[in-house]
Amino acid sequence: MFFATRPTEIRVTVPRCLRWGLLAALVPAVLAAQQEGESQRTHTVRRGDTLWDLAAHYLGDPFQWPEIYRANRAVVEDPHWIYPGEVLRIPGRAADAEPSTTVESRSAPATTVFAQRTAVGPVGATALAPAAGLPPRRTVRTGEYLAAPYLAADAPPAGSGTLIGSAELLGVGESTERVRLGPQERVLFTPPAGGTPAAGGRFLVLTKGPLLDRLGARVILPVGIVRVERAPNPGEATLGRLVSHFGIIRAGDWVVPVDTTELVDGGAPMPAADSRLATIRWIHREPVLASLQHFLVLDLTSRDGVRVGDEYRLVAPREQGADRGPDTPERDLGRAQIVRATPYGVTAVIIGQEQPAIREGMRARLVAKMP
Repeated sequence: MFFATRPTEIRVTVPRCLRWGLLAALVPAVLAAQQEGESQRTHTVRRGDTLWDLAAHYLGDPFQWPEIYRANRAVVEDPHWIYPGEVLRIPGRAADAEPSTTVESRSAPATTVFAQRTAVGPVGATALAPAAGLPPRRTVRTGEYLAAPYLAADAPPAGSGTLIGSAELLGVGESTERVRLGPQERVLFTPPAGGTPAAGGRFLVLTKGPLLDRLGARVILPVGIVRVERAPNPGEATLGRLVSHFGIIRAGDWVVPVDTTELVDGGAPMPAADSRLATIRWIHREPVLASLQHFLVLDLTSRDGVRVGDEYRLVAPREQGADRGPDTPERDLGRAQIVRATPYGVTAVIIGQEQPAIREGMRARLVAKMP
């Protein structure tokens, strides 16, 4: 440093090469001072949490989950996967938070694609009670239920409406006819029979899946959700917007009301045993290796007493030993939870995995049942 003096003051001249270093040292302190009193809400992720659920709890609208994702890009690489222990910033100030800043979720240990082997037991058997002042958490997430394929008779759902096509007005004509409808695209549809859609109402868009000959039923695939933009006038098609995509949406798909009456608020599956072995008959999208969040169809039905929320252990069945050797014992593959149950079949989602060999023909054994 170089010092120049006057009778009444001391002036410090900092060489140019040191100025940026001093600035870099001061910036963190300045930012910390600015953020003091403006602390962000945070949430420590627990098993079972999703950005959809966190947005519903903290922001009041599950469809605002991208806001949480954008605020946590340094932590969350893929918005479909958040992991226990991650601390997420919630948009808005802490003063705006609800009294409880913890979203209750399943209390089982964290599950990765190939978790360490643990004793098999019902995930929900020791579930925590809902936090005071908050609505009870559903055993099955709403998003999983709505996106889950299900089995039905080989016919359109009774009274279903029809997705007519895009409502977007283009400045320049398209050279080819578009088949797929995109996210947030405005569309026209005829509503399901029996009512006039109100603005803000949501409808599930369905399409036809494969026919499962062994079960004598057709897979129905939910592919998205359309939200009504405004109530239609008599004789008009309904104007809506595609607010969720689960698959490819096309003109001609069926439209039905969103119905979540099968979902149970609160409660948890309790330990149970069943000597019967169900069989995996179909896996959604027919992957080479099924993993977490893939949907499975089992050869059980609601007539067998299966309920949404029941849990099954996925197993490779016992095999006879070669050359009179000992038999190969039953081996654990993972765990699945029922998310749809109809008189034609049940759909489960994989919630835990220990082996990569989850495929058609593997078995499922009941381990926990909803009360």
